[in-house]
Amino acid sequence: MKRLMAAAVRLIDQGFFVFPLRPGDKRPLAHFKQWEKQATQDPDLVYKWWVNGPYNIGVATGPSQLLVVDCDTASDDDAVDWRVAQNEVIILGRQVPKTFSVRTPSGGLHLYFTPPKNLRLRNTAGRLGKHVDTRGVGGYVVGPGSICSGRFYLVVDHAPLAPLPC
Repeated sequence: MKRLMAAAVRLIDQGFFVFPLRPGDKRPLAHFKQWEKQATQDPDLVYKWWVNGPYNIGVATGPSQLLVVDCDTASDDDAVDWRVAQNEVIILGRQVPKTFSVRTPSGGLHLYFTPPKNLRLRNTAGRLGKHVDTRGVGGYVVGPGSICSGRFYLVVDHAPLAPLPC
């Protein structure tokens, strides 16, 4: 519980809005029907929430002014349009800038970017390539420190947030 609370506070320190997810799960707590509005940067509220349980961490991408590129895995590596080569992420043959990155329990990656100021980018599924989704306004990702299926979401690159490549 303390570990997850501390991880949530570290995300707030990076400027992200967080909210609690069900323990060991990707879904918001049952009473968090408006999680995007309920997400906070208030460490006291985080303490109040996480003192009640070992909740996973949701990062509300819209309020956090993020666009997260979610690179999922597939049972056949040829079924994805992204790869990691020599510590560089490549999507559809294009190298992606280094940015804050999180390894998911399935072996995928969450790449955190700052979107252009004048665009309200929403969620997509498969538009950037096979098994490449995005989370923006109206979306969230599971934050580092969280655990699903007995495996952690781990920061693998502490680089500063990069602007979304166009």
